[in-house]
Amino acid sequence: MLALVGRLEVRDWVDVIACHDRIQPIAYLAWAASGKDPAFSPSAILSQAARTSRYSVMEIAALQYDGQPPNASDLALRWHDMLDEAHQLISILPPEHSGKCVLLRDRSLFSGGEPDLRAAISANALVFQSGSIRGALPVVTDV
Repeated sequence: MLALVGRLEVRDWVDVIACHDRIQPIAYLAWAASGKDPAFSPSAILSQAARTSRYSVMEIAALQYDGQPPNASDLALRWHDMLDEAHQLISILPPEHSGKCVLLRDRSLFSGGEPDLRAAISANALVFQSGSIRGALPVVTDV
């Protein structure tokens, strides 16, 4: 997420869209990313990303993909929908946990939309995990 704040690379934009779909929605990615750079709140990260994310069909097509390049118009529409949802979700998250990864109690990534987030907060079903400067060590779970 912070890559979209500092530089204007189309590959970073496409990667963030893929992360939203495959890992965790950008609301939660921006929420956690703000812990890495206190100069940016989650809302500021999203606002800056929105301003710096305008790419041409040629720029998107120039990247290498598995299969056909995505349609630039579809990506742009998807991006705006993602940002709208992200601003809504960030307004619901408890501000005292800004900068932390949003997890379920079993330590899996939380990826719910607005109704699920409200329900999870009400049920005290979320854990907010701080990051660390040194990163994380991998854990082998199946050998």
